[in-house]
Amino acid sequence: MSIWVIVVVYFVLSGMVGLCSVGRKPGFVVSFLLSWLITPFFMLIILYITRERFPPVAAPRA
Repeated sequence: MSIWVIVVVYFVLSGMVGLCSVGRKPGFVVSFLLSWLITPFFMLIILYITRERFPPVAAPRA
């Protein structure tokens, strides 16, 4: 396997991790860059651990 294939697969996995964090506090760019620094697998674990436990409660309508 060529090194370029490995780099492209790593890039795609990092992009998928970034997409998993859209709508969260750090956002796509921060999660994408962090998944380049640490592996995408560990970044997914971090995103899972820091997920919102309960959905936000909507205020009652008058």
